[in-house]
Amino acid sequence: MIMLQVLIVAEKPSIAETVANALSQGSYCTRAARTSACRVHEFQSYFRGQKANIKVTSVLGHVYGFDFTKEYNDWNSVDAEELFFAGIRKVVADSSSKVVKHLTKEATGIDYLVLWLDCDREGENIACEVISCVKDSMRSVPVISGNRATVFRAKFSALTTRDICRAMNSLTFVDINQASSVDVRAEIDLKVGVAFTRFQTQYFRDKFSSLDSKLVSYGPCQTPTLGFCVARLDEISKFSPETFFLIVVNVRKDNRTTSWYSCRGKIFERQVANAVVERLNSCSNGILGKIIDITTTTERRKRPLPLNTVELLKLASKKLKISPHQVASVAESLYTQGLISYPRTESSKYPPSFDIEAVLSELERTSTWFPIVKNFRERNYPNKSRQGGVDKGDHPPITPVRGAERGSLRNAEHERVYELIVNCFLASLSEDAVVTNQQYCMLIGREKFFFCQRKLTVPGWLEFSSFTHYMESFNMNSQILFEQNDLIEDFTVSLEEMQTEPPKYLSESDLVGLMEKHGIGTDASIPTHINNIIMRDYVRLSSERRLIPTQLGILLYRGYQKIDPQLVSPVVRSHIEQEISQVASGQVDAISVVEHCLKIFWKKFVYFREHIETMDTLFETVFTTLHSRGKNFSLCGRCNRYMKLIEEKQNRLFCMNCNDTLRLPTGKFHIMNGYKCQGDAFELVTWVSSWGRPLLICPKCFSDSSSNTNFKELEWYPGMGCTELSMCRSFSCPWRQWHQCTIGLCGQCVQQAEVSKSPLSPGVLFLSPLDSLQIYCNRCSFCLKFSRDSVVQVGLEEQTEKCNVCHSRKLWLETLTSNIKQKGCLYCDSLFLVVLKRDMPRRAFHVSYRKRRTK
Repeated sequence: MIMLQVLIVAEKPSIAETVANALSQGSYCTRAARTSACRVHEFQSYFRGQKANIKVTSVLGHVYGFDFTKEYNDWNSVDAEELFFAGIRKVVADSSSKVVKHLTKEATGIDYLVLWLDCDREGENIACEVISCVKDSMRSVPVISGNRATVFRAKFSALTTRDICRAMNSLTFVDINQASSVDVRAEIDLKVGVAFTRFQTQYFRDKFSSLDSKLVSYGPCQTPTLGFCVARLDEISKFSPETFFLIVVNVRKDNRTTSWYSCRGKIFERQVANAVVERLNSCSNGILGKIIDITTTTERRKRPLPLNTVELLKLASKKLKISPHQVASVAESLYTQGLISYPRTESSKYPPSFDIEAVLSELERTSTWFPIVKNFRERNYPNKSRQGGVDKGDHPPITPVRGAERGSLRNAEHERVYELIVNCFLASLSEDAVVTNQQYCMLIGREKFFFCQRKLTVPGWLEFSSFTHYMESFNMNSQILFEQNDLIEDFTVSLEEMQTEPPKYLSESDLVGLMEKHGIGTDASIPTHINNIIMRDYVRLSSERRLIPTQLGILLYRGYQKIDPQLVSPVVRSHIEQEISQVASGQVDAISVVEHCLKIFWKKFVYFREHIETMDTLFETVFTTLHSRGKNFSLCGRCNRYMKLIEEKQNRLFCMNCNDTLRLPTGKFHIMNGYKCQGDAFELVTWVSSWGRPLLICPKCFSDSSSNTNFKELEWYPGMGCTELSMCRSFSCPWRQWHQCTIGLCGQCVQQAEVSKSPLSPGVLFLSPLDSLQIYCNRCSFCLKFSRDSVVQVGLEEQTEKCNVCHSRKLWLETLTSNIKQKGCLYCDSLFLVVLKRDMPRRAFHVSYRKRRTK
């Protein structure tokens, strides 16, 4: 009987190994695969009642990602508006990982595919990506649903052996609708974000010289997130502090002093407050205070709800001072290690099937948590969550699934997050805390004063270490008891002057709560959006982990509000998220949602582009415009007026008349006194790079050709117009003189091309027209210099005078000791060794050059 062939694909290598270990009971074999990161674990077991050979491997997250088709990647040649209607494609997320080839090979001849991916929308989307990789390798066409299905989906919430076996025995099917919703969001965010980002980056970069940001980005989620931070800044700036007064009586009893406050509360008129204090002080020797009323109340503080993702992010930021982005990463790591349940969940209520006792038993196995759990059991706590939570049905709340000894985890952050999750789990199952409040009322003359003290009578859930800071606010060990009708003799009256305080900047915890409330992002993406506005320098993080908007962030927010307030309003994004959720539930079609949302943002983009000049007045208050910077330098080829050279982090030439900006490479520039490019009439300039090599360039040709290249100083890219031998059409151009001074191929370029297998042709060595004692390569940084102490002049022989061995052009030189011109080959003759200041590079390329020429 032929055994079935089954392939299980997990989302990460660590999960694959955990699944293989659980399903095989530890008896599996591991072998290397095409990609070193994703190994294959094999064992024999039963699948759907038949004996099967099972292979378990993994991917590394998403296999594919969205990108524009190639023709839309050039910023300068493509109008940003076209991106709303541009074609997109799925490209391999990480080509170096070879995951696609790995899956294709391992799926060859398999009968069944089991997708063991995270149980959320992203996991469903990755499942579809895996199916597209293996569909041509399976023994039959994959069927994703029904009785004849050959593709199954495992649903699980923790990586314990029990949960893994349960998931394997209750396989379901891939949810195509949820997978489509991920593609919908990705396409909308890609097109909207890139269109706005490209347009405003180019606009502001070419207008303001002191704008350091390389990318002025916009994001449908990122920008409303910034809006929350700046809106809080507006509240702070509009706040007007008011002075108020409090009348305080300091009572001394049993060698302790208590402060009693007037029942008048805050008094905003100084004269009234002074009059009361003067009256009390004037008769203080003749009156006594008397306790006229004692009120005792009981306050029940409810235990927290079970922990979901948003609450974990808020608590960790608030208590542990760890960023949401880092918390999400740590929680993911703890989950893959099998220590906690799935960390991305919206549920805040334990389902009826949740086994609380099993989790407690796992914790009791460790010496760290045994005494804590033992004390928990002895108190006979209710062992169930309080009312008010929501069970979303996807995953249970975040809980520990396995105990871990203190000090055994990867680092301190892992330790602290794990302990927080355990404490929250125990606190959610504990009894409510009870606080007893005693309020005393004292009469002095005709004025009433009150004093309140609290006592924690039932600690309940507050006993756990993550919440003990609450207990510090209770006067547990400093009770001062007053009796009804007690007379108070020892007291003093004073007046405290205070001011109302403005609201504080948003903390990360506050921002997470606002994003959840307004539907900005998902529980998985919220940390990323917060991290983005920090990395883009739109906000900075204070020492108290509060988000303070920067000047750039404030100006962008103000500008968006001025043009179209909905660009920073959470309403639009919240509406999009609702439509995406309808796609996930199968209520609406994915294509119609994409078209509808892109149409909305396209109209906003057109309006934004037409009115973006209204943002100039805002930016000019902070950033320096190109009009007010730089010095007159070279002539513009269009208007024949001087352009300004702006030497900033990004060198630029700016024409005030044409309102055009040309980007230049890093280095120094010199004017060439009237020499112009034949192609565009722009004045040529001499560029001196950081290694001191001068080259002539046309600013216009360079700016046009470098728009789709990441220009690096140590590389000289082709296609720069007048700098290319074959493209220069001007016979009067001084660059022709440089071309006529060529000697031969650069050996260093030849060596680099052989090592890197670069498609670029090697550079050419030439004798510099500016300094005849220097030889440069027109592509790389290689240069040779003759010693000025021994050489008077160097020149080139006629074009026909070439070396018989390497066919390079011969040189002649005249030394100080002899007026006779000596000639020879730079590569082959030892004549030049004694007069060159740098001979090591020459020897390095000598053999390689000759080898190349003789092939």
